[in-house]
Formats: sequence, C-alpha cells, structure tokens
Amino acid sequence: MLEVTGKNWVAQNNLGHALQNQDREDEALPHLQEAVAINPSDADSNLNIGAYDQQHKNMSAALEQYEKVVSLTQNNARLTLPIRDQAFRNMGYVYLSQGDHVRARESFQQAVNLNPQDGEAWIGLGVMEQGLGESNRAVDAYNHALRIQPFDLGYLLLSRAPQQAGRVEEAPIAMKKAQ
Repeated sequence: MLEVTGKNWVAQNNLGHALQNQDREDEALPHLQEAVAINPSDADSNLNIGAYDQQHKNMSAALEQYEKVVSLTQNNARLTLPIRDQAFRNMGYVYLSQGDHVRARESFQQAVNLNPQDGEAWIGLGVMEQGLGESNRAVDAYNHALRIQPFDLGYLLLSRAPQQAGRVEEAPIAMKKAQ
C-alpha cells in the first residue's frame, strides 16, 4: 500500500499506529517518523512517537513530542480534542514518573478540562491530589473516574483517600467494591 501511494503521511501514520497496537513498537517507529518527516504538523503522528518514547522510558523525548502536539492543536482544540486530551494525560504520567507532582497535576487537570469523560486522567488527577495532601479533592477525582468506568484499582485508591480526608465511613464501602 505504501509503495502504491508514495509519500503518504496518513498511510505511514496508520501503519505505524497499527503496528503499535500489535505491540510491534520498534517496527512502528520508522513509519511514524516518516509520517512526521512528510507532514511535521500532523499531531497524531507526533503523539504516537511520544507514546513510543514514553514506553521506552525516554521521558524527555516524550515530553518534547507531547508539547509539540499541544502546540500543533492549539488553534483547532475542538477538532483535535481526543489527541490534545491524550497528550495532556500522557504528559501527566511522564511528570508523575519524574516526581514533578505540580506539573503532573496541571497536565491531568488540562486533560479533564478538555474531556470530562477521561477516566484515566481523573485517576491521575486523584493520585496527584492525594500525593499533594488534597485528600478531599482526591476522593472527588476518584469518584468521578469510577462514575465513568468502575474498576478495582479505582476503588482501591478510593478506599485509601477518604481516611486521609476524614471521611472514614466511605473507605469500607470502596474497599468492598474493590474486592
């Protein structure tokens, strides 16, 4: 397909993304890089390269890609909402891995502002709030995530946060749901 279409950044990105989804990241990267070489303003290809870098623990390169995505989507935020949301969410997890809780919280907050249905971003925001001593805000974030998609880790996190917030009666209920 690629040989028939020539320099087609959409085909390169789609092939790279498909290979990533099959856990064939090392095969995907050259296609994603070619897509960006053909069309440097393609936010999706840049996001996929950032995800590759993040998976391979190259956090500074991942942040660079995500910041590029945020910049590329600035003027079309409504049209590129899923890509922009994912860039901010991924940035949050990169900052979390680096111990930068303030920037992680800011990134997760940006993600939930863009997409209030992003459960992963709500979980990240809750972890950051809890880590920064904002237990009530952590409980609220976890509850929001669990309303979107109930899952055991969310309930486990929720079972710990209320005790810190002085909401002791909520902890056993969350723990039962987690079990």
